[in-house]
Amino acid sequence: MPVIGKKPALQTKSIRALRKGGPDRQVRVYNKVAGPKFQLSPKPKLPKATQLKAQFPKLLVGASGDYFPFNYIDSSGNLTGLDVELAQHFADALNIEVVFVDFGWPQLMTALAGGDFDLALSGINITDERKQKALFSTPYMHTGAVLVVPNKVLGSTTNDFDKDGFSLVVNQGGFLNRFAVANFTHAGIVTTTDNLSLADHVLQQKTTFVLTDNLEAPSIVRQLPGYRQVAPFTKDPIGALIQQDQTDLQLAFNAFLKSLSESGALDQMKRKYEIEP
Repeated sequence: MPVIGKKPALQTKSIRALRKGGPDRQVRVYNKVAGPKFQLSPKPKLPKATQLKAQFPKLLVGASGDYFPFNYIDSSGNLTGLDVELAQHFADALNIEVVFVDFGWPQLMTALAGGDFDLALSGINITDERKQKALFSTPYMHTGAVLVVPNKVLGSTTNDFDKDGFSLVVNQGGFLNRFAVANFTHAGIVTTTDNLSLADHVLQQKTTFVLTDNLEAPSIVRQLPGYRQVAPFTKDPIGALIQQDQTDLQLAFNAFLKSLSESGALDQMKRKYEIEP
């Protein structure tokens, strides 16, 4: 398990400057990004590549920077992760420069609709609610909601842990937040905008449990001796979130995923980030 760092100071730039046009709104950009761990050769040939290169002087990709193993900060302060690498290879196949733009989970859909980025790659669950406002790629993996609980607290279902006197912390604004509200009516729910602080809430005795997913849970269990993960309770598809009118971008990204899947490159990339396909 890699050492996961806190989000560094980010550079502020205007969308107009990044796009050479568009709104004069400020966004925060990651200026330290790790290079790919996997060498993709040859580059996939993608539909609409010529049109997309003409349309996008730079490809702006939304990243939360706090969600292992999809995108996170490494021990050197670089943005890295499976989704960072996917974005890098996709942009390279289109021969377009990629820029990673920061977002907070509660503002994800607003930032996408406002044009802060063209697509977001950050372990984003495909949900019906989001599909009403944006496009998604085909799923490239699945995750599941899990609880991190003390070993001494027995149980295996949400009902076993949904009791008065218990409480859980969950990242604010995402799918897991909605899962918590729907499934925990007795246990207290605490939300945080700092996904890296989940274990701290338990260590500081602010909550009893952590609600996360099966990929992030091992890093949290490592921080909490005497705790284990329970379930998963769900099986949720993950995909790239794309601006609603960008059907050519969706087509190209789906072709990119298909090429990586058929060649075995996608599974090899996942293993580089400790994900078993």
